[in-house]
Parts: sequence; C-alpha cells; structure tokens
Amino acid sequence: MNKILILSTLGMYYEGITSVIYNYSSELYCKNIEFHFVAYEDVDENLKKKFEKIGVVHVLPDRKENFVRYVQSLYRVLMNGFDVVHIHGNSGTMCIETVLAKLNQVKKIIIQNHSVTCNHPWLNVVMKKIAFATSDKKLAVSKESGDWLYGKIPYTIMNNAINLNKYFFDESNRKRIRSKYGLTKEIVIGNVARFTSEKNHLFLIETFSKLVVVFPDIKLLLLGDGPQLEEMKKLVQDRKIDKNIIFTGRVSNPEIYYSAMDLFMFPSRYESLGLVLIEAQANGLKCIASTNIPRVSNCSRTVEYLSTDNEVLWIETAKKCINQYDSSFRISQALMNKKHIVEGGFDIETEAEKLRTIYEE
Repeated sequence: MNKILILSTLGMYYEGITSVIYNYSSELYCKNIEFHFVAYEDVDENLKKKFEKIGVVHVLPDRKENFVRYVQSLYRVLMNGFDVVHIHGNSGTMCIETVLAKLNQVKKIIIQNHSVTCNHPWLNVVMKKIAFATSDKKLAVSKESGDWLYGKIPYTIMNNAINLNKYFFDESNRKRIRSKYGLTKEIVIGNVARFTSEKNHLFLIETFSKLVVVFPDIKLLLLGDGPQLEEMKKLVQDRKIDKNIIFTGRVSNPEIYYSAMDLFMFPSRYESLGLVLIEAQANGLKCIASTNIPRVSNCSRTVEYLSTDNEVLWIETAKKCINQYDSSFRISQALMNKKHIVEGGFDIETEAEKLRTIYEE
C-alpha cells in the first residue's frame, strides 16, 4: 500500500485547489492508497471532517503567518515516512516542501501548478529552479499553467476533473435552494468564487447593476467568502441593488446551488483553468466567461468568452441569454455537456486512474 501525503501551499479551504485534491483523493480512496493531508490551524472543522473520512489530516501552523513553525511541523510529519508527496501550489515556492521531502528521503516528489501568475515573480524565478531539481514529476492543470511555470521542462497535464453525476442538474435541488432564498420564477445569474481581486466581483456587480435596469426582478447568487466580501456588500448597497443580490457566504455543498441558477457569469482577471466553470457546464448552464480564462475550459463548446474591457458586450450577451432562456432544455443540455466533458478529459473516474498510475510508476 502506497503512503501518500498531499498538501496545498495555500492550505485547506473551500476553494479550487482543495476541491481538486478532494475530487481525486476521494475517487482513489480504498485503492491500495493510504492518504494523508495537510491543513492549517484555521481549517474549517466540517471541511477537516470531510477529508478525515478518506485519510489522516495533519494540522500545521499557517505557512505565511508562522513560516518557521510550519517548516518544523511539516518536517516532523515527513519523518513518518511517505512513498509519495504530492504538492499543489501556484509558483516555485513549492520548493520549500520539495526540499523538506527530499531531506526525508521521500521516494517520489510531485509538484502540480495551478496558476498562470504569482505575486512574487522574482522569487518565483529563483525558487522554481530548486523545485524542479528536487521533484521527480511535474504536473499542471492546463497548458497555460504548465508553460508558465515549467517553460521547456517536460510536464504532464492533469485536468481539474469532477464527478459529473454530482454536478448534474437536479430539479429537487433547484426547488430547495430557490425556496431557501424566496425565489420562484426569477432569472438567477450565478457565480462561485472567493472574494479576491482576481475573481473580479467588482466587474460582475457593476455589470449586473446595468441588467437590473432592464430586468428589475433578476437575481445574482454569489457563493463564497474572502477578503473583499464586505467591500462588495457595500458596493451593492451603494448601487441600491441589495434586494437583487444574494450573498450565500461559504457553503459546504456548492454543487447543489448550480441547479438554482439560469446563467453563469465568470469574469476572472486570470485563471489557470477555472474549475467552477467546468462544474457549471456539467449542470447544463449557459456560461459567459472572461477571455483571460484558458479555452480548454470550454468543455461543452457553448461558453462565450468576452473581454472584461467591454462591459457593454457582457450586458448585451447576458440580455440575449436571458431573453432566449428556456428551462425545458436544461436536462438535455446537461446530458449533451456531460458527453463533451467526458470527451474533453474532465471526468474524474478516468483522470483519477491516470494519477494513480503516476503514483505507482
């Protein structure tokens, strides 16, 4: 049995990388693998319990807040002996974990990049060379993220695959969520993202405020939390559209919320792929996304990519989608999307087997 430690340099939160880790690990659970995970001290207890159902969770000091204690604690965890250490991150700073794993004679060290940019480019240039030298396998979630970090060094693309059945449209979930927020026949635009600058909620809310003028009863359903949440709530009040926008906060079951939506808008400033965009398509939703997002995310072949420099185009495209919306086609669209998503390599059953091969080779 392989003993595998999986960690994200960002910690364990309700966000994309953590979702990817859980999707793959839960699919490979009980397949001759003993999983161990790393979380920081502020980990949500429900999320921790979710991971504890498929492995052991080691709670460490926050990497940013207390770097020295983090390094010391991770080193002690690694002393338990692991066959594989799989490190998820956004830059060459993954070298911190690769060096610690190397010092503990881990048999296979894997790094996986999830981004196309970072906040410390000069550090990345230096540290990625160390990460490359001290890792055995390089993975990326898209060609864009792979080319950005690895350049000409060979790497393997590991798609941000999902459980398609989990995200498929469900009429009972639609009624459940709509009832929860007092919604009936209103058109609901949705977005799932942490409230950070790169997710571009500012653009989304400003654009939505123009749509409210045309469709007074329209709603915007925003899932997630983050450092800019309160700022966006104030913006909504300033624009006097607080009756049209629903802030759900952090939810542990975002998959059931997609069925309550009628249109998905995703104006991120940058993404290595955009996992939630895949999830929305799996639900049968029409999606409008930023041109900053890799086109490989267009699994359903129905996503419209628009520049966030052109707010008018976003408004007109959303108006067209709303006017043409017909809920009777939702299930048939979800079925068609599911077929395309499988063909595109984003079905977790298939992709997880590829990862297991990497762990065992």
